[in-house]
Amino acid sequence: NFEIPILLQDRSFTLSGGKVSLYYPPTLNTALPFPSDDFTGTNVIVNGVVNPYIDAIPGQYRFRILNGANSRTFRLNFVKVGTDGVITNINFYIIGSDQGFLTSPKQVSVVTLSPAERADVFLDLSSFVTGSKIWLVNSAPFPFPNGVTRTSPYVALSSQWTPTEVLRINVNSIIGTAPPKSVLPSSLLSITRLSASSAKLTRSFLIAPTVLYPDPGCSENGWILKRFKTDTDPTKGFYPGGWDAKLYINQNFFPVLNTIEIWEFWNPGTEAHPIHIHAVIFQILRITTLTWNGANYESMVSGTSVTLDTIQTGWKDTVKVLPMTIVRVIMKFEQNQGKFPVHCHIVEHEDNEMMNQFRVIDSSNPC
Repeated sequence: NFEIPILLQDRSFTLSGGKVSLYYPPTLNTALPFPSDDFTGTNVIVNGVVNPYIDAIPGQYRFRILNGANSRTFRLNFVKVGTDGVITNINFYIIGSDQGFLTSPKQVSVVTLSPAERADVFLDLSSFVTGSKIWLVNSAPFPFPNGVTRTSPYVALSSQWTPTEVLRINVNSIIGTAPPKSVLPSSLLSITRLSASSAKLTRSFLIAPTVLYPDPGCSENGWILKRFKTDTDPTKGFYPGGWDAKLYINQNFFPVLNTIEIWEFWNPGTEAHPIHIHAVIFQILRITTLTWNGANYESMVSGTSVTLDTIQTGWKDTVKVLPMTIVRVIMKFEQNQGKFPVHCHIVEHEDNEMMNQFRVIDSSNPC
C-alpha cells in the first residue's frame, strides 16, 4: 500500500456507436504543435486509468515512476491545492533511476522523465491532514523542450496540448494507520565511476531527420542515428570528410566483450530524444552544449559543460539528449554477446528507423 508503481502514458479516445475506443491517427497530424512524426494523446493515464486518483493514509510513500508514453516528456512535481486555491509545492526525494539506487537520497522539487526513463521517488505525506488534496502535475511542453504548454493548471483534464494533472492523491486518515515513520539512509549504494581513460574507443552518433541527410537507398522520411568520426580533441569537431557514407541505420559495429567504450550523441535539432542502449547499463560521463552554423554538420563543435540532473547521476539505460547538446556515456560490455539495438525511445522515431545495430563479440571467438 505504501510502494506504488506509476506507469505514465498519454492516449486519445474516440466515440463511435456509443463505445469509447483508443484513437491513433491513420496519418499523424502535421499541424503545429505536432511535429509530423510524433504522437501525443489528449489524456494522461496512470496504470491504464483516465482521471486517476489514490486514497492515501498520512504516511511515507515510495512511487516507482516510469514514463511509458509514445513521445511525451513529463516534468513532474507534487503540489498541495488548498481550499482557498493556494498552490504549494511539495519537495520529495529521488532515491533511484533507471537501473537502481543513487548513491544517496536527493531532495528535489521536480523531476523530468523522457520516454522509458524511470525515477524511484520517496514522498512524505505524514504531516498532511484528512481532506488534503495533493496533485502530481506535469509542466513539460510538447514537443520537449520547445513546444507548447498549458496555462490553466489544476483543473479537469482537457484536450489542450499539455495535460497538467497526472494523479490526484486524497489524504484520508480514516481508511487506516501508517506504519511508524522511517528515516532515509544517508547512503544507498556505492557506485564506482568508470574512467574515461579506461575506454578502448569513442563512438559518435548524429541525431538527425533523414530529410536533412537522406539515405540514397531509402526515399522515406525518418530519423537516423548516423555514426561519424570526430577529432580526438572533442572541442575541434569533425575530421574533414568525417561522414562515413557506408554507415547507415542498420550497419553493424562491434564492441568487444569485457571492454569499456564511450558513446556520444550529438543533437543539433530542436527536440529532445531519449536514447536507449540495449544489453548494457551506462553512466553519463559528460553533457556539453553544441554549436554549429545551421547548415553544415561538419561545423559542429562541443561547448561548455552542463550540470547533470539528479536522475542522471546513477546507472542508466536511457538518456534524454536535449537540443543543441552532446551527451557522452560510458559503459562496459559484460555478460551479453550478440546483436543489439541502440535507438530513440520515441515510438514514432524508432519506427521510422532512428536505430542502429551493434554486435558484441568475444575477441577470442569473434564469430
